[in-house]
Amino acid sequence: MPAALTDHYAVAIRITVQDTDLQRARVRWKMDPILINYKHLIKRISSEWVKWQTHKRHYPDITMWWERCVKKRLPILIRKEQYERYKDYKIMENHLYQCVYDILLSDIPEPAKLPALQRYKAKIVRLHARRMEKVMLDNNA
Repeated sequence: MPAALTDHYAVAIRITVQDTDLQRARVRWKMDPILINYKHLIKRISSEWVKWQTHKRHYPDITMWWERCVKKRLPILIRKEQYERYKDYKIMENHLYQCVYDILLSDIPEPAKLPALQRYKAKIVRLHARRMEKVMLDNNA
């Protein structure tokens, strides 16, 4: 990137690094914080926690148990729950759109179609808003 100073010449420095010398870092995963509010996920984590506790005796110390057992299995469990939630949302979204199309193709008079369409539009908007909502933290505490 060139840098110009008032009493000096412009200098351009180009740094290149060979990709073969670099080792890629592990990929980090992000958890959707809204999942913590679902009781189903909390129950699954609790039941898995009991299973993970039984494996603790197979590791020399608690740190190795955490790194090799829990830290690997917890993201997998949460990703499965996220996938199930995503699948449920897609099924519900497809159902709502199918209802809208059915109303549009029906023989109902035009003035009667509008309230029904608005009802389904509101349901679709609520579905998307609920999916996008995030946990709001209390800053006053």
